[in-house]
Amino acid sequence: MSGHGTPKAASSEPAKETTGATAQTLARRQFQRPLFDPPPPPPPVVEKKPPPTVSVKLLATMPEPGGGQAMFADSQGAIVIKSLGEDVAASSGRAQLTEIANDHVLFRCEETVITLKLGKE
Repeated sequence: MSGHGTPKAASSEPAKETTGATAQTLARRQFQRPLFDPPPPPPPVVEKKPPPTVSVKLLATMPEPGGGQAMFADSQGAIVIKSLGEDVAASSGRAQLTEIANDHVLFRCEETVITLKLGKE
């Protein structure tokens, strides 16, 4: 009978020791390559787009409760007045005017908020 607490008889052959000759034989043997884990592949390169910009310069703001207006010079130099919620041209489409304050305005273009300050381009 086997198992159940009865020890198995040891083999009648003596255990082989690794000798210098055996080690040399193993060293010459062609193992499956590679014998190490290769490094992980580099992460994919994600090309970052530059942040969007608007093609207007802020000239004046007229904030009012619940809205207001802002005066801009467009890329051709024409003066335009925009109210809260209106769009202007941006580098990546259109940007919506979302806030008018005394010294700045905010636009939303895609997921980016763009701030224009008075006296700055």
